[in-house]
Amino acid sequence: TFIKVDSILRHDIDTEYEETFSFEHQDRRMGPSSKQIIDLSKYCPEGSFINADTVLNDENKYLYAISHIKWRLIECVKDSLIQFRAGFFEVIPQEFIMFFNEYEMTRLVCGMDIDIDIWRINTIYRGYEEHDQVILWFWELIEEGSDDFRNRIWYFSTAMSKIPNDFENMKYKFTIAKIDVHGYLPCSQTCFNMLYLSSSYDSKQILFDKLTMAIAEDSFALE
Repeated sequence: TFIKVDSILRHDIDTEYEETFSFEHQDRRMGPSSKQIIDLSKYCPEGSFINADTVLNDENKYLYAISHIKWRLIECVKDSLIQFRAGFFEVIPQEFIMFFNEYEMTRLVCGMDIDIDIWRINTIYRGYEEHDQVILWFWELIEEGSDDFRNRIWYFSTAMSKIPNDFENMKYKFTIAKIDVHGYLPCSQTCFNMLYLSSSYDSKQILFDKLTMAIAEDSFALE
C-alpha cells in the first residue's frame, strides 16, 4: 500500500488512469469470503466533493493518499484495536493509566534500553570464567560498539528487543557458554538467553568479525 500511494504522489497521473476512490479488498486471513468494496471517499474531509466513483487525477491524488492511509492504519484495524484496548484495560485498569506518561508506559510494556552495567552484572558463564580473555574481549566490544551492535547482539541471544524491567529476576539469566570447536560462529539458544562463543578466537578482531557475521546471518524475525 505504501509503495503504491508513494508512487502515485511522486508521478503525474496519466489522463487514462482508471483508478477510483474505491477498490476491492480481501483479508488474507479470512479468504475469498471476506472480499468487500472499500469506499475511500468516506475518509475524505467534508466538502471534498469526492465519491466512490471519482476518478483519481493529479488534483485529487493527495486526498486519495490521505484517505487510503487513514483507512489502512485506522479503519482497517479498528475492530482489532477495540479488542486490544478492552484486553489491555483488563490487565491495567484505565484509571491507572493516567499516572503514566507515554515514555513510562513504553518502558513498562517494552522494557528498558540496554544498560551495559546491568547486563554485565546479571550475566552468568558456562565453561568460562569472568576474567577469561574471550569474555573480556566480548565486553570490550559491547562497550565500544554502537547502540545498533549492542541491540543486535542482545536480540540475537535472547530474541528480546530490550532488557526487561525485572532483568535481575529473569528465570533464565543471560548466559555466555563455551564451545570448543575451532572457528565456530557464535550461536544462541534464545529460549534460555544463551550465547555460545568458541574458545578458539585468538584476538578481539576475530571475535568481532565472528559476532558481526553471526548477527548478519540471523534470520529470526516477525514480518
